[in-house]
Amino acid sequence: MTNGNEVFFRKGKIVDITKISCIYVAMGKVKDLKILPGVIEKKDGKVIISSVDFPDGFVANDDNIAVVKVYGGIVLHDSLYDIVTIPANRLSKLMDCTIDITQYLADEQLEELSPLILSGSIFLPSYQGAVYGLKGVIINSDMLDGNEYIECDDTRFYEGDVFLIYNEDTLTGTKITKEEFEKEYILKPKRVLYGFHV
Repeated sequence: MTNGNEVFFRKGKIVDITKISCIYVAMGKVKDLKILPGVIEKKDGKVIISSVDFPDGFVANDDNIAVVKVYGGIVLHDSLYDIVTIPANRLSKLMDCTIDITQYLADEQLEELSPLILSGSIFLPSYQGAVYGLKGVIINSDMLDGNEYIECDDTRFYEGDVFLIYNEDTLTGTKITKEEFEKEYILKPKRVLYGFHV
């Protein structure tokens, strides 16, 4: 994304952001997944996966790899898993840091995850550490000037969406939806005083 609306983003406040750590568990090809009622269904030769982003289900590409993401130790979000599918050629990059998942999740979390793990044809957990030092602008109602959204370089920004900054001088970056931000990022606290964020 370019800085076509640089002035708009300068109306907002630049904040420090951290992308929280994540555990990824690759479960194998979509077509090899076993049925898990309410999560993985097979209908008319298609695999339909219900997830956090698609609670009503999405038709997944048979040859893609199913991956469940666990951000901040949260396995289930209102009884839904955070499942995505990725092209098979991205699996090796994702698996750069395979782990013993029992060292990262408690027994209760593993119990929540186990039905999904049993639905997969493989079990490859990996870990991505937190990413610090990011900066962004959270879109607020004042910035929208009474509109439902504002468009920047053919991308619509709604209240609560975040512009993640790649270059602070030119304000180039990318959009993160409100839902994605709430799940995968946190605002860096200004300081810590006696254990409290202030």
